[in-house]
Amino acid sequence: MAKKKITELIAEWMEPFGRDNGYELSRTEFVKEAGTWYLRVYADRLGENGDYG
Repeated sequence: MAKKKITELIAEWMEPFGRDNGYELSRTEFVKEAGTWYLRVYADRLGENGDYG
């Protein structure tokens, strides 16, 4: 079985949470900056009709 990247795992975990709370996951990134690792999750808020608002 292939290992999944942390960004893929977070995307799988966050997608249902975002959908249930009116957000759509845009992207995730796990980057090292100045010696520190950062996990960033970007999401777009959906409007009442399901479009971006």
